[in-house]
Amino acid sequence: MKKNYVTVLATLSVLSYGNARAKEPKPNIIIIMTDDMGYGDISANTHLESANTPNIDRIAQNGILFTQGYASAAMCLPSRVGMLSGCYPAHQGAYTVNSLQGVPGDRMIISEYLKKEGYATGVIGKWHVGGEFIPWQRPLQRGFDRAFWWFDSTHDYWRADIGRSETWGECGYAPIYDQDKIIPKYNTGYLTSDIGTQSIAFIEKNHDKPFFLYVPHHCAHVPLQVSKQVYDKYAPLGYGKNTTVTRGMYDVLDQYVGKLLDKLKEYGILENTMIVFMSDNGGGEPDGQLNDVFRGGKFTFLEGGIRVPFIISCPSKITGNRIYNYPVMNIDILPTILDLVGSKLEKPVDGVSLLPYLNGEKKGEPHHTLYWSGGLEAKSGFAIRKGDWKLVSTDAGVGLFNLKDDPTELYDMRSKHPEIASELKSDFENWDKKSCAQSFSPKILNTWHSAQDSVKKLNRKYHYSSTFGED
Repeated sequence: MKKNYVTVLATLSVLSYGNARAKEPKPNIIIIMTDDMGYGDISANTHLESANTPNIDRIAQNGILFTQGYASAAMCLPSRVGMLSGCYPAHQGAYTVNSLQGVPGDRMIISEYLKKEGYATGVIGKWHVGGEFIPWQRPLQRGFDRAFWWFDSTHDYWRADIGRSETWGECGYAPIYDQDKIIPKYNTGYLTSDIGTQSIAFIEKNHDKPFFLYVPHHCAHVPLQVSKQVYDKYAPLGYGKNTTVTRGMYDVLDQYVGKLLDKLKEYGILENTMIVFMSDNGGGEPDGQLNDVFRGGKFTFLEGGIRVPFIISCPSKITGNRIYNYPVMNIDILPTILDLVGSKLEKPVDGVSLLPYLNGEKKGEPHHTLYWSGGLEAKSGFAIRKGDWKLVSTDAGVGLFNLKDDPTELYDMRSKHPEIASELKSDFENWDKKSCAQSFSPKILNTWHSAQDSVKKLNRKYHYSSTFGED
């Protein structure tokens, strides 16, 4: 009898705990993804030149700053494919900015998972995950309730009505959509500010329910544009024009990160909101973004092209104000979020949940090996990192480097350690067997060709041009 009584108590205790867990409010999720932001462009990271991002630093103070956070690609579209899907871009045929498919339709992305969990979902900013003529690839068909977005890689910051329509194969200046409608005339101000304002409006509307907000900012992608007032604030630093403009662009971005954090605090939901802050790839070297000591930049698999600002904060679930030194990648974001909200994967992914590592449940490094592939079409080579060793072949540099001793990748060790170079090359080739060809399938290409007449009509209707706005 005593044994049964203990069993009943234990059962009641489990039920009580389960009920308590069920009553806990689900954490909100916000992903802020910047565009071409270098590792040294946030003041929380080490930086050689001046960086002034106090509000982004607030996220780090409440969370985990990753010193070895990686993008899954060295350019926009494939990196976004990796982050949203939790899988290496090469395993989905995404290598360049012109992948038509983006994430395959049979693989769920973060928004679709969270929508199934009852979350309100929104994307505000640069979509650029394919789908120019593929209806199922657009935000509203990929699990987002609210969408303020454009397809392409590039957009003017002052003239949001500038665009060439849904033109495939060209980077830049597609029109902005509000939900599924093109905005023919839209000149409210500066694009970074507009994205910030729309993001805050989403929080205001959905603060009383669990929400997922994806904010893919355009900053600091070209064209480099900021108001003269902000430019003049940074001119005394004595940098070149591009770097000075970029400092100003980050100033505006940081202000709106601060407003977003203040809004969460106002509603009392900051503690229970996971905020992920990262860049889609490293800084573009000619464009004024700063990659600290790292060689290379955007479009290369040297550290400057793939090691990025990377922060995760969720004060109610993860102890903050810490630095994490093991390598992680943006493919880890999806499984980490699903682990946090208690949702299961529909299909296996390449990323891993970082939650048990951040909470001390697991020791050691989440990944012993990481991979990057430019594919045959991109001709930008490959990279593999295994422990501290990295073998890289890219237009800006080729070699075997020990990142612990040589984070700047200046000293090629292939001649001294040919056996390590051979091992890494073999490991990459085995991994690469799962890679897919660039997603230019006949079905997709036929869809594109059949859409050209409507594109021409749309261009004539709205008289789109590709001229820059104010500088």
